[in-house]
Amino acid sequence: MRTTMALDASSYRGSIRGSIRGSIRGSIRDAVYPERSFVSRAVFNGAIVCAAASRCTLERALPEELRLASGPPDADRHPMLLILGDQTRGASRVGGIDVEWGTAYQELVVAVPFVVPRRSGSLSVYAAAMFSNDYAANWWGRVAYGYDKRPATFERRGPIQALTTPQLGLVFQIALEARGPWQPTDTTRPSCVTALQRVAALPWIGRKPNGRFVRSFFRWSFEGAQTRPVEARAILHRPIVHGLPTGPYDGQRDASIEVGGMTWRLSWPRSCVL
Repeated sequence: MRTTMALDASSYRGSIRGSIRGSIRGSIRDAVYPERSFVSRAVFNGAIVCAAASRCTLERALPEELRLASGPPDADRHPMLLILGDQTRGASRVGGIDVEWGTAYQELVVAVPFVVPRRSGSLSVYAAAMFSNDYAANWWGRVAYGYDKRPATFERRGPIQALTTPQLGLVFQIALEARGPWQPTDTTRPSCVTALQRVAALPWIGRKPNGRFVRSFFRWSFEGAQTRPVEARAILHRPIVHGLPTGPYDGQRDASIEVGGMTWRLSWPRSCVL
């Protein structure tokens, strides 16, 4: 798999100027989403890996109501995000105050950025698959947010992490190798962090079990967090997303990081028509 694929700016309706691999030559408009609309919070420790798959493959993984945004004329690959780690200090926002419930669980998110509804609509992120080892998070994520969230067991041995499910056994593995020291986010890889924040700030689309689509919003705050560059190779042992083949998926070196202490906020879901 080529390792030069990047999240391109001009190709995705100006969502990111330049590529994650280099400095961002321009910027998208920062998401303006009311702070009061974010109703839950967690502190994330883990890895955010930008990998790639063929465009025709990812098109098959999308609902028929969605399509991939146009890329460069010669582009045969499209980015996808693999987000794996610990969601800690779970909290709900009540009266403008974060009330912690002591919630903590492990989670894998497989997301396809830069998708658009076939009829009309803005650039979005499609939540293709999610797994966690918390029953309540799985149930609420599926029923309310339309995330295809399933139960799984996570295991870590050194740099290798594995995910198994009761039905399929070994489903997913990823090897992470640090390529630099931990440093405050504002001093390391600012272009990568900024680009990931802006991708995350796009609307996230999920599909409820009843077939209805919903849209929600994230905000990833790296204030006070630490990051380090990481090299990653993931292997899908089972087809966890329809249309996504098994096999290896290499992370893009300049677009993949480990992070400690990132604040992850989520809005209420809202019904949408694609």
